[in-house]
Amino acid sequence: MGSGDVAFLTNPTLAVLMACVPALVSLALERINQLFDLDSTRRKYTFAVFAATGVVAAGWAVLFAQNYGSASSLSDWGALVTGKSSFMIASQLLLEILTASSLGLALDEIVRKYEPDCNADSPDIIKNEMAFEAIFQKQQTILTELSVCRGRIRTIEVSRQFVIEEKLCEFLFLKNYESHLNNLTED
Repeated sequence: MGSGDVAFLTNPTLAVLMACVPALVSLALERINQLFDLDSTRRKYTFAVFAATGVVAAGWAVLFAQNYGSASSLSDWGALVTGKSSFMIASQLLLEILTASSLGLALDEIVRKYEPDCNADSPDIIKNEMAFEAIFQKQQTILTELSVCRGRIRTIEVSRQFVIEEKLCEFLFLKNYESHLNNLTED
């Protein structure tokens, strides 16, 4: 927005979004390192980014020296928007992107050095998992026995109901037969 460009003055969000582009590109360059499976490939990629940063930094220093021969010429900010220093602006943006990526990759290398190569479970975790497995097996045994008991209870209930119905039928038959015989004797 400080450039006074109409596109940025009418839409300030565009200026903010364009300011975020170098940071996002830098983050993307740094995260590409995570896509490689082999450490040797990661090291080669990191070295390539470091080398590119060095080359761009040297180029930017040369362009800076050509554009600003002395400390007093730094006050000429109007020269930045002219075509004379467009290579310097491009190299400065590229240097910002590569420097941030290089710092991220360096931090990643430091973290990787102190990161454990393998993971091992704690003895307490192993003991708790074994206790859980024992409890789970015991629970399965209890559930099986409970299922058998429920089956036996249901069988006994069905048998009891059958005996009750059989005796009730026999009782009703005999009661009906007795009534029938009483009717015959009265006649």
